[in-house]
Amino acid sequence: MSRLRAPRQLRGTRQAIEDRDFVPGRTDVLEDEPHRQALDQLLPQIAAESEQASKVARTTFFYYRKKRTGRRCSCAEIHTSPAADCQICFGSGRSGGWDLHGCQSEWIDVTSENLRLVNVLADYAAGVRPVLFSLEAGTVEGFIETEIDILRNVRKVQALQFAVGGRVRNNNAKMFIKASTDLVWVALDEESLKARLQTGKLGIRIELSRQTTETRSPLVSHLMIRYCLIPEVRMYADINLAESSFELGDLGFTDSYSTLSLYISKAFDYINAEDFLIRETDQKRFKVTRFERNAVSEILLSHRVMARLLVPGQDPLIRFP
Repeated sequence: MSRLRAPRQLRGTRQAIEDRDFVPGRTDVLEDEPHRQALDQLLPQIAAESEQASKVARTTFFYYRKKRTGRRCSCAEIHTSPAADCQICFGSGRSGGWDLHGCQSEWIDVTSENLRLVNVLADYAAGVRPVLFSLEAGTVEGFIETEIDILRNVRKVQALQFAVGGRVRNNNAKMFIKASTDLVWVALDEESLKARLQTGKLGIRIELSRQTTETRSPLVSHLMIRYCLIPEVRMYADINLAESSFELGDLGFTDSYSTLSLYISKAFDYINAEDFLIRETDQKRFKVTRFERNAVSEILLSHRVMARLLVPGQDPLIRFP
């Protein structure tokens, strides 16, 4: 006869098999034991094999997670809602909009903290979304300075973007960088940034100039710096289903919408609707519409992600850097 015992707590895939101090009875052998072996051995093996399968027959994506916190974009400060075509928040309402998995992004714009402006102003009065930096009236040169904290990283620059408008002859906007070991400001580019990613803080300087006070001022939207925190920032997915549907557009023409069903590693346990993916092979972009967890007895095996193709000219994320 088997001894009565309290119900077992569900365990993670890495927890060791508990010790037994009783002799299994018939009920244990016929009913409990197969269930126990499935939890302890079979399901973890299925999870491991699913992860390996996504790396063998794999399609590579870059995963961008929508920001839920952070600085409110200046385009949302002018009106009650963010602008869909804003080149800083891309309609999300947060400065930067989306974060690339495995990377740290720094967006320097008029909402940044600890800005030092000399002969430069954030021109809210112009009513332009997002708000732009420009030279003050009656000045021919000025600058913006700030500092950013550099997180532990692998010293790899993923992207560098400097958005400047209003360019005419004899006006200019330049960007510079300075580490604690530098004596002077150095021109900011991918090479100079990469060489200084081992420091804890970096000084950033943006210089604006024009020939005369009557010359139009350069207009600076933002400076974006993105660097890698881990060696591998790609997402591997197993695509076993691709669907295409056709819908009649509002203007009387037919648009093609492609939907992907992806199976990805259980390591990505935080995907939400409104996140998006970029397929590495052709740079096509897909927005997440549904996310499902494939779990048995609370043991996570894999994820299924449904994503639709973003159509050029209809979604601002097509222009996301």
